[in-house]
Amino acid sequence: MKIKSVKAFPINIAPRPTTKPRVQEDPNGGYFASPMDRYASDRPGRTWSDNWDRVACVVTADDGTWGLGVSIAAGPVTSIINDHFSELIVGLNPMATEKLWDMMRRASAAHGTAGIASYAISAVDNAIWDLKGKLLNRPVYELLGGPVKEQIFCFASNIPTLLFPLCTCCYFQYFFLSFCPSFFLSFCISFFHSFFLSFFGCRWNMCVILSRAST
Repeated sequence: MKIKSVKAFPINIAPRPTTKPRVQEDPNGGYFASPMDRYASDRPGRTWSDNWDRVACVVTADDGTWGLGVSIAAGPVTSIINDHFSELIVGLNPMATEKLWDMMRRASAAHGTAGIASYAISAVDNAIWDLKGKLLNRPVYELLGGPVKEQIFCFASNIPTLLFPLCTCCYFQYFFLSFCPSFFLSFCISFFHSFFLSFFGCRWNMCVILSRAST
């Protein structure tokens, strides 16, 4: 089995609530640590986020089976995947998940393996894991060591709707790991994975993510 194609494209999955929140939103938007805190006098809103859409990555095997990964920063990430990583891993074995991840990390070292490069790696990595689970006809959580707990505590926060997908993934990731083998797995892990990559500049192995979310 070989990888036939790797394609990335921007998507817009921002939530569009149609019902009134049960908890009144903080008029100040809450307080979250921001890299722009130092320049609060110049940028009172402490804004620092970009306007890029999310990015979806589809990795297809030569038998037509495909896997899906989702990440952020579609502007640069789409180009990194389509123009760089796709040429690197097309024709290789999709079962070699660790090897493929290491190849992408080493190939992007010149650009820095944290931040934008890590978002691109995350999207492809999750798509490959999704594809691997489909090819083996097994839920991916079994490939990562199996379930640890049947339930975990859920955390609720009075955060802006725009940040909702990032924060809820910490909880829903484990739920989907336990009950859904493909699409939602990639959707949830990619946000969680990319979020920590961007702040800590390192890769969290999937087994580590699973154990952290389950303890």
